[in-house]
Amino acid sequence: MRQEFRRVNDLPRTAGNLRSDYQCKSPLKMDREMMLRDLREKMLSYWGQKGQSFPNLNTLPPMTGPFKPPPSVSGGTTTLNTIHRPLAGRWAIGIGDWHGFFFFDANGGVSWAESDYSRKHAGRWSVSGSRLEWKFRDPGDFRTFTISLPLNTTEASGTILPAGQGWFTMRKPDTGCA
Repeated sequence: MRQEFRRVNDLPRTAGNLRSDYQCKSPLKMDREMMLRDLREKMLSYWGQKGQSFPNLNTLPPMTGPFKPPPSVSGGTTTLNTIHRPLAGRWAIGIGDWHGFFFFDANGGVSWAESDYSRKHAGRWSVSGSRLEWKFRDPGDFRTFTISLPLNTTEASGTILPAGQGWFTMRKPDTGCA
């Protein structure tokens, strides 16, 4: 690895030699999925060290923030059996500057739409360990939305995978009459 670093470091940089002189000639190959998995595992281990400072990382987010690792749950009723009722319904969503809605049903279906009257885009939700996850079936949409469980029944924040896709917030509007 050091030898490859030195080789690359000593190459003259030009506008068009990124692929020809760097990528094509490198004996080192990196698998994108493996890198993302390793990064995720490393970050989860760091999150377990709440409040610790790491060089180059400043201070980690608090354990009560939206990016905490999933809690350990043992015994009792499974999350899959208890989550369908509070999850089902219409949730207002914010992803960056975009706002719309997610519609969950109790049978594992989910859809998104820009408004109550626009076309709905279907997907599926499921529970994976201590996380709620869902994907949409739109062509080219590779994202997976995740929320740590237990689910807050009125407001929640989550991450969009793979890493680097951002985060989102969702709120279940009060349906009571005033």
